[in-house]
Amino acid sequence: MTRSLLLVGNWKMNHGPRAARTFCADFERHKLPTHVRCWIAPPFSSLAALQDHTSLIYGAQNVHWAAEGAFTGEVNADSLIELGCSFVICGHSERRNLFGENDESAAKRAEAAITKGLNVVFCVGETSAERNSGHTQAALQRQLAALSANTLGSNKAKLIIAYEPIWAVGTDRTPNIREIEAAHASIQKFLAGRGKSEVDILYGGSVNTSNIAEICAVTSVAGALVGRASLEPDSFAELAKILA
Repeated sequence: MTRSLLLVGNWKMNHGPRAARTFCADFERHKLPTHVRCWIAPPFSSLAALQDHTSLIYGAQNVHWAAEGAFTGEVNADSLIELGCSFVICGHSERRNLFGENDESAAKRAEAAITKGLNVVFCVGETSAERNSGHTQAALQRQLAALSANTLGSNKAKLIIAYEPIWAVGTDRTPNIREIEAAHASIQKFLAGRGKSEVDILYGGSVNTSNIAEICAVTSVAGALVGRASLEPDSFAELAKILA
């Protein structure tokens, strides 16, 4: 039986409302393998534009943990649901590195989203210094340990982990297959110890048409979190077709 795989396209700060609608119209013309699901995460400004213009599953790149309040620049889970979102990305390395996100705040965002029924793609990964010093597993476990029992035990929505080594994001460098296998095994073991025995783990970090087949051939890899290669409908569709 062919494994079900998930591709999540993270557009970051690209594609305004008009471009987002054009992307979806072009992407939906492609015939994709049925076992590969494709989700997209546009910027906040483009979410409303997709409500009546796409059959694609879409979600947000971040969410705040509070239901409402004086949190300038943030968006709550209820607003995302009203905009048609099915999932949210939490703890992306760029949120951590550029905007002061930490393990605790990333986990609080994940709990708020999953409590409201939004699926969560929770990102974890090590820095170059952590990898070089042999602390990859410790870094992954520290980030996962911040997740609450409510998040891990919720049956309202699905928790998906994305392993994205920080040093690989946007660099055209990726870990070798053994390193990916080891990281995913470490994540699986840690979560199993917390009662979460079955969880999909994506790989993220410079995924492209040249490496996706090898990466997704790894049994523990349930798909990919894709950045640049998701910005054009043809290239994103090509990733799915390669996995046919």
